[in-house]
Amino acid sequence: MKMKKGGRFYLSKANIFFGSCLAFIFAVGIASYLPRALARAEIFLFAGLVILIVVAILTGKKKRMRIIVLWGLFFIFGFWRFSQTIFIPVPSDLAFYNGNIKTLTGVISAEPERKEKVQKFIISVDSMDKNQPVTGKLLVFTKPYPQYDYGEAISLVCELNTPEPIEGFAYDRYLAKDKIYSVCYYPRGVKIKASEQENAVVAAMLKIKDKARKEIDRGLAGQEAEIIKAMILGDKTGIDSGLREVFAGAGISHIIAISGLHMGIITGLLIFILLYFGISRRYLHVFVIFLLAGYVLMIGAPASAVRSAIMCSMVLWALSHGRSGSLVRILLYVAWLMLLINPRLLRDDIGFQLSFLAVLGIATVMPFINSIFNETSSSLATFFKVSKVELGL
Repeated sequence: MKMKKGGRFYLSKANIFFGSCLAFIFAVGIASYLPRALARAEIFLFAGLVILIVVAILTGKKKRMRIIVLWGLFFIFGFWRFSQTIFIPVPSDLAFYNGNIKTLTGVISAEPERKEKVQKFIISVDSMDKNQPVTGKLLVFTKPYPQYDYGEAISLVCELNTPEPIEGFAYDRYLAKDKIYSVCYYPRGVKIKASEQENAVVAAMLKIKDKARKEIDRGLAGQEAEIIKAMILGDKTGIDSGLREVFAGAGISHIIAISGLHMGIITGLLIFILLYFGISRRYLHVFVIFLLAGYVLMIGAPASAVRSAIMCSMVLWALSHGRSGSLVRILLYVAWLMLLINPRLLRDDIGFQLSFLAVLGIATVMPFINSIFNETSSSLATFFKVSKVELGL
């Protein structure tokens, strides 16, 4: 907030950082809509950096200009960060060979998604043909059986395809946010070479998830079990299209998507359980944050869950240190952190967009709506009270 301190321009450190995060996000948004060649034009970034350095030197100790220079640096940094995600394949990249039939080997690097008629999974490819080293992720579509699992080393023969837009949906950009630039449809000669877990932590989380899925199936049946799995485990593969349309028509699709509501309930339960077992309040937030991270990892880390978990973690940290913060500020800091890790989320992940816009609406629009209803209720109460007096009731 801009204020006067001793007759001089003053802006708190929190507001300076808030403006810096806004500059970064704004730059990422601009860069994501520019043509690829222009977004990668590092000469413009260098020129902007030189201008900012010159301005900083000429303005000397003027605090206002130093803040503007800092915001300019964050803007350039955001632009540069997005430019680093623009993919141009080279011979060591798998996507360089799109359009060709190749024999590939690699490891299944994420939990496979299984549906009634298709199974799809991501392979981190490490070699091609006669042990030629290549790197890259490959999205594979195959028959539902045999089933494949996370961490299995696999070899297959397939034609590498470049992802393309589908009926107005930018499928290529959607996959690019996860660094997937090659797709394989129904490969031949699929062989499991060995079972070697790529990440022990992820493997353990997926085992817990699979066990929870089996327990839900044991206690419930049909679509009831699938709804619970979607609400708790983020697994919506078993929900049929008809039920999805029912939820969408009723405007309650968010119930079967891991969101802030779910994460808030889980955070509250974790706090209650940890306090019950005698965990010190001093270290309570550390345990809760650790468990939230494991839960998000288990359900596949969708954007809405990541956003909610980080927000809950920041609120817990702030409360444990005797601080309170604005919901809008926390939301912006979370967005900045997520875009710092993956700038493509801003344009290419609809889950990221809807999640942040929904919370932003709650934080900004809801207080305004509540004030209108409160004023209306107060006016109606006064009206009826006066009417009763006048009527002698």
